[in-house]
Amino acid sequence: MKRKIVYCMFAMTLFAATAFANGNQEASANKPMVLKIGYGIPEDTVSGKYVGLWADEVTAKTGGRISFEIYPSGQLGTLVEMIEACDLHTLDITFNDPSLMVTYLPEIALLSQPMLIKDYGHMDAVVQGDVGKELASRLEENTNMHVLGWVRNGFRNIISTKPLNSLADCKGFIIRSPESDIYIDTFSLLGMTPTPIPYSDIYTAMQTGVVEGCDTSFENFILASFYELGKYVLESNHMAASMSLIINKDIWESIPEEDQKIMEEAYNRLFSECNNEVAAAEQKYKKELIEKGCTISRFKDQDAIVNLFMDYWTEFAQKNGCEKLLEDVIALR
Repeated sequence: MKRKIVYCMFAMTLFAATAFANGNQEASANKPMVLKIGYGIPEDTVSGKYVGLWADEVTAKTGGRISFEIYPSGQLGTLVEMIEACDLHTLDITFNDPSLMVTYLPEIALLSQPMLIKDYGHMDAVVQGDVGKELASRLEENTNMHVLGWVRNGFRNIISTKPLNSLADCKGFIIRSPESDIYIDTFSLLGMTPTPIPYSDIYTAMQTGVVEGCDTSFENFILASFYELGKYVLESNHMAASMSLIINKDIWESIPEEDQKIMEEAYNRLFSECNNEVAAAEQKYKKELIEKGCTISRFKDQDAIVNLFMDYWTEFAQKNGCEKLLEDVIALR
């Protein structure tokens, strides 16, 4: 078995190297380029649909000089593996979560700081403005990846078996947490008791009382049937999520400027539409939760809760050399 795995890995490496060489030859000979796109979400989600629309439009407007093979739903590996593959150029393009790129650029986690991004208007101002451009530039300087752009991916909220309307309500609340320091820190600062549990085990954990709630998107509250167990939804917006379309830098630099412009213009227009659909879908799921008997509320003491996290943001920014970027994000609130 080990021998087969080694042979398989060698074959994959050889194939990747050959594909890279062939890609350069095709680019240099001005022949059509076929680029592979890998991502984790299903292709019938809002964002997945727009990746396909972008690929189709670029293919059409370049007259087939650039075309794409799309591999959704993690067919090419985990999100982290696809980021690594894009950096190493065993994958041409990935549509991925910037928060998973912290090993390449720690300060990119600024976009995921708890309670920092207030709403969609604030998110757009941050990622589409100077902050987003600076983070994209730093990523390109430190890796072999080029950011084509950012897009909304929703906010994390909390569903629970009892109401959470204030900081006092949070004290001792047992919440499922992803196995990541930023989530554990977030819930701990709120006075909750974070309990790391795999996502696949959340329903059972809530059902048996191991935890009293969890955090994810409105969409997942519906799709994973968490609403059957938790009838209270706190629209805390405690953590923003974004996605970015990233292309290997060697590939990007081999594309003629005319076609780069086509790719950028198509991205900017289509993913602006995608942003609107993401917000509309969120409202649809929110309405569906109400129809299924859930009560939706917000923190009554939101400003006091935001103030709890200011030292946390400052410590992060000082540690990662992005104090000015943090100031800019706060100024845009």
